[in-house]
Amino acid sequence: MRSPGGPVTHDGLLPASVEVRQKEKHGGVARLHDPLQNLADLLGPQTSCERLPRDAAPDDSADRAATQTNLGIACAQRANGNRSQNWKLAIAGFEDAPSGLTRERNHGVALPTSRDVRDNDRSQEFARLRDSLQELTDILALQRNRESAPRREKVPEEDPGWATAHMKLGLAYAQRDDGDRSQNWEMAIAAFEDALSVLTRERDPEQWATARMNLGVAYRDRLVGDRSDNLKRAICAIEDSLSVWTRERNPEQWAAARMNLGIAYWECHAGDRQENQERAIRAFEDCLSVWTSGRDPEHWATIKSNLGVAYRERRAGHRWENQERALGALEGALSVLSRECNPEEWAAARMNIGITCWQRIAGYRSENKERAIAAFEDALSVWTRETNPEGWAAARMNLGIAYWERPVGDQAENRERATETFEDVLSVWTRETNPEEWATARMKLGAAYLERPTGDRAENLERAIFAFEDALSVWTREADPEEWAAAHMKFGMAYRERLAGHRSENRERAIACFENALSVWTRKRHPKEIVAARAHLETACRERFGEWLENRIASAAR
Repeated sequence: MRSPGGPVTHDGLLPASVEVRQKEKHGGVARLHDPLQNLADLLGPQTSCERLPRDAAPDDSADRAATQTNLGIACAQRANGNRSQNWKLAIAGFEDAPSGLTRERNHGVALPTSRDVRDNDRSQEFARLRDSLQELTDILALQRNRESAPRREKVPEEDPGWATAHMKLGLAYAQRDDGDRSQNWEMAIAAFEDALSVLTRERDPEQWATARMNLGVAYRDRLVGDRSDNLKRAICAIEDSLSVWTRERNPEQWAAARMNLGIAYWECHAGDRQENQERAIRAFEDCLSVWTSGRDPEHWATIKSNLGVAYRERRAGHRWENQERALGALEGALSVLSRECNPEEWAAARMNIGITCWQRIAGYRSENKERAIAAFEDALSVWTRETNPEGWAAARMNLGIAYWERPVGDQAENRERATETFEDVLSVWTRETNPEEWATARMKLGAAYLERPTGDRAENLERAIFAFEDALSVWTREADPEEWAAAHMKFGMAYRERLAGHRSENRERAIACFENALSVWTRKRHPKEIVAARAHLETACRERFGEWLENRIASAAR
């Protein structure tokens, strides 16, 4: 069964969304009908959102930097207009703000300067991105030569606005919808690291903690570099933030940090996997001491959903007990989430309930399977191929498995439904974009055609063989031994029963496939599989010997 991605992040992305939740208390952009137009009014009576004259910017560079930062926030949270363009304008505003501040006497620094970003800056594509991100800067900036501009002597420690601007820039990149996602994360990391080169735990504890947590989330979701190393950095950074935030003084920030720390531990496969899972579960449960269903229903539901996934996959404890806890947590989330108000989260929770019911040990088997099918169909009532292709494909895949193994109803009809869903999935998953998922779907489809009770038997077997060959073009003995062995087992069965081609050649291929499977499986870990593979191998070898004996007798008779 495929999970819709495991635990989800707090507020969907960065823990700094705590700051967004607080905006009503602190005023500012939350009260503006169109924040961009309001800032344009501040800049001059003749300005507008469509065109801001260059002479409208404030003369004082510090004031101008603050205005640029506010403009970036406004663009990022703007409700109307093109969202992609709004993000570009927001990033440009944040990038220009530091040009009115200083860092290490470098007046013109606008973009982050981490090593990764400097390396990427050499490419022509990134140069074009930088040019496009300066659009708003060019509109607002005074006519001046930056290279000859006087340098400010203020040191970074006396200018915390520089760090704030880079924090905003990092958030803008992290939450950006368009552009190269990998590049956006690198820019976010660079911006957060630049902010932390100024902020200290002793002098700016709150800002430092926020920057450390944001950096941790960025490393956790980073798309390049060693995954294990990124997660270690993420855990270290988030734990740093928890050295400042406490449940008593900063309950919201503490809960957000514990949430993100739990996700990082859950995704960390280095070290003791079971211990990482237990740390993740403890972190999620800690959040429930702050977020309640009455006061913070959406955050509470997110935590309950994460706990549901975590308990279902938990290695420690009794499996049946973990499954019951998982169901309780997921059903708790659904007591708050609704299809109308929270369609995506509701669909994910229903999907996870379906997976849990399908695996459930307690209760009646047929009832659990029917609950699973109903849950997958519920998820598919929200996820469509057009709006959420990945979610739709995962739900269709699970529904196909459920129908294939369904213990009630017409067996032939269930199998046909399963075959249709496996073929549907392949309209989304391709070998190029989703090799692992594509191989799994091809494997399932091959098994469906191998055991299909309807249609032309010879054609079904040819389709099965073609599907297994596809799966084995992705899976290797070294990288995917379990999948590789299972595919060879099915491959051998298909060749043994094959009606097309030469009988002896098909048998030799089948024998080779069974031997390949047995070269991976062990008596301790795969007792049932070994018994089945040996039985097929022995049958094929007996058939081989029988054919040889017949040929010898016929030859002697001549």
